[in-house]
Amino acid sequence: MLNRNLAVASLLVLLQATSLTLANPALAGSYTRKELVSQQNPTEARVRDLRDAQVQQIRTTLGRRNPSNRRADLYLRLAELYLEAYRADFILEGRVHEKNLESAKAAPKTLQRDFSKSSLRAAIDACSRILELNLRYEKMDQVLYFLGYAYSELDEKSRAETYFHKLAKEYPRSPMAQDAYREIGETAFEDRRWHDALDAFESSLKSDRKRESAARVLHRMAWSHYRLKQYDRAVATMKESVQVASTYGESLLSIRDEALRDMAIFMTETGRVEEAISYFQSVSGDRSFYPATLEKLGRQYERNVEMVKAIQVYESLLKTNPEDEATLRVRAKLVELDLRNNKPAVAAGRVRDARLDSRVFKDKGSQETRAALQNLRAQIRRTATESHERYRKKGNVQDLATAEIFYETYLNPLLEAWDPRREIPEIRMYLAEIKREQGKVKEASELYRKVIDSEDPRYSKEAGALWTASLADAIRRDSKSVPAGNGSRLDPSPMELEFVEAADAMQDNLGSTQEGREAALKAAQVLGGYTNTKRDAKKRAARMVEKNPRSSQGQTAARLWLQLVSDELPTDLAKIEDSKAASELQDVMGDLRKNKDLMAEDKSKGGKLADSIAQLESRLKAGSIAERERSHEYDDAARGYEEFARASKDGSTAEKAWASAFDNWVRAKSLVDSDRVLTEWARRHPKSVKPLDAGRFLATQALIDGDLKRTIDGFERVASLDASGAAEAWNTAARVAEASGESARAITLWERVLSSSSAPSSLKATVGLSLGQLHAREGREPEAAQAFRRGMGDTSSTTVEALECRLALGNLYQRSRDLPKARSEFEALAALKGIGPYRAAALFAIARMDLDQLG
Repeated sequence: MLNRNLAVASLLVLLQATSLTLANPALAGSYTRKELVSQQNPTEARVRDLRDAQVQQIRTTLGRRNPSNRRADLYLRLAELYLEAYRADFILEGRVHEKNLESAKAAPKTLQRDFSKSSLRAAIDACSRILELNLRYEKMDQVLYFLGYAYSELDEKSRAETYFHKLAKEYPRSPMAQDAYREIGETAFEDRRWHDALDAFESSLKSDRKRESAARVLHRMAWSHYRLKQYDRAVATMKESVQVASTYGESLLSIRDEALRDMAIFMTETGRVEEAISYFQSVSGDRSFYPATLEKLGRQYERNVEMVKAIQVYESLLKTNPEDEATLRVRAKLVELDLRNNKPAVAAGRVRDARLDSRVFKDKGSQETRAALQNLRAQIRRTATESHERYRKKGNVQDLATAEIFYETYLNPLLEAWDPRREIPEIRMYLAEIKREQGKVKEASELYRKVIDSEDPRYSKEAGALWTASLADAIRRDSKSVPAGNGSRLDPSPMELEFVEAADAMQDNLGSTQEGREAALKAAQVLGGYTNTKRDAKKRAARMVEKNPRSSQGQTAARLWLQLVSDELPTDLAKIEDSKAASELQDVMGDLRKNKDLMAEDKSKGGKLADSIAQLESRLKAGSIAERERSHEYDDAARGYEEFARASKDGSTAEKAWASAFDNWVRAKSLVDSDRVLTEWARRHPKSVKPLDAGRFLATQALIDGDLKRTIDGFERVASLDASGAAEAWNTAARVAEASGESARAITLWERVLSSSSAPSSLKATVGLSLGQLHAREGREPEAAQAFRRGMGDTSSTTVEALECRLALGNLYQRSRDLPKARSEFEALAALKGIGPYRAAALFAIARMDLDQLG
């Protein structure tokens, strides 16, 4: 019995030693003890030695039998010492961090607090021991405050708040209750719980609103009111914060200055500019204090890249100083900030609202104002041209809209006020181009007309040509046609019909010139967009093909002719074969192929027309196959899709055909043909995932049907189709093999997973565990041990799967009575950190072995 008690005691000592090691600041943290000690001065070292001696003495005393109240006092003193140690160690960590940053030594960018935090946890442990005594302790308010403070420093705000609430509720008369309320308020403030923060802060001020800490609390309360949009209370409370801070002079100067800056923001946002000027004059004795503060704030926000706040401040400045030139300068600054803050529309609006006088640009304005306005002009033009150029390169419509706004703004009011370099025609040309891109053809035409009327030799001729082109754009983009009852468009608009008439006249006058052919082609394209004029469009396209087969317009007309006919094909593939449109399309394709000049020119240009004809023939053929599929002739449909897939040059179309062939063989219940199609499909399209999905479908269907052999074969096929996912497929096949009693095949498949270089470590660990368990069940202990080790992977791995393998290996050795190896595995497992119950299981197994050896 004595020996058994000794074994149990040794187990408890082991657990206690492990816990102390984790909490020991000498072993925890990112900085070494040597680094920290090097930053101590002699006085701090002596204080540390005295504190350590006191801690040791208290621990020794606690080891004796003491009354509960006596133990509580000792634990409270111990907590105080640990908190003192925390503050001292925190200072040392800061010194080490600064030293590392200043030196060439690589150091983390953030302060590492692991060393000092261990003292906080020790203080929490000491206070928790007092709570465990469950007695009426006269200093319990201090205990609760220490717990709240320690958890707060550990950033465990919810637990800290729990203890502060308990202190405030159970000990309302304690001098620490006010501090507890303040801490509760700070936590609520950080969590943006403004109402809770106000309640807590108000409670913390009940005893004294004039003490030194009240200034910061009032500052927080003001911001809480502000966040709740209680602006009047926010201003009043911030004034009180300024008043309290002012009574303490230099010690609270930073809080006073911060409160004054925040007051400027509060009053600025609520539009109380006059009140702000009066208030700041009363505080500082200077009416210009408020504008000067706003200016400093604005510049500071700019430096901090807080453009929204900077704009807000400068807008307030406009109200404090309405003098015209100053307003222009501030407005120019606001435009610059708006542009930097990516608010182009706001910036443009500021310029349009400005009252500009050409004399300000010339001689009336000061040099500073003229420089600001010249900078403003440059910014507006640069923003317009840069946005325009980005649109040309990337096609972003937002850039187009921005360019439009800024070209218009540059024209009026800036160029309207002063245009010394005669930029107006140039800017109108750019703006007209943008209007055309946006489909605002009437506005573009008007701008081109104004450029022509200006008789500027640089742009008049180009404006005339572009104006003509804009009419074509109007036809292409006009959407004001008469709708049919079903929403389709029946006839061209009057503008489009007018363009067609003009194009015919142009062709008559110009004959077979490029311009004439272009006009005729555009007319055919316009007519081809409407139900009632498609027949006319077909005739025009056929006539152009016949007359100009080698021209680019003739080539385009041929493709237009094909498109107009093919658009009339039924959307249902099964109905194509018997449709009137299919017969017409066959005739058109025959006529085009007979036109030798047309086909020769197409071949020299890359064969786009020939490709279109081939694709349409494939579509007609697909319609025939679809008819067989609809008639449930799945074998014939599948063969047709196979043939179609092999002949198709388009990869996407071929893949769809392979998928249809596979589906029809599955419907025909021909597994052999399904497998064959799947294999050829994957070979012809090695980068596609669709054959892989089809393979998974076959394997899964076999599993549903209860055909385990076909299931295993199916997942092995999936593995052969997808190298990256082969391991998962092998594992699935192995599990089915194991379930069906095919142990040898399961072992072979699992060995493939363990040998795979692409299999994730978590999967290897799972497979190693399963393979080891299978070997163990069948009495192959060496093979089982090897499988468990392979599943463990890296000896330091702490994934659940790896830990399961390590634990299973230890249990295997223990069952086989190889106790040294079992102990070795369990001890290695116990040495790992942060593994929860696995470490406990290992320690328990070691203890059990010790007990078994003791008899």
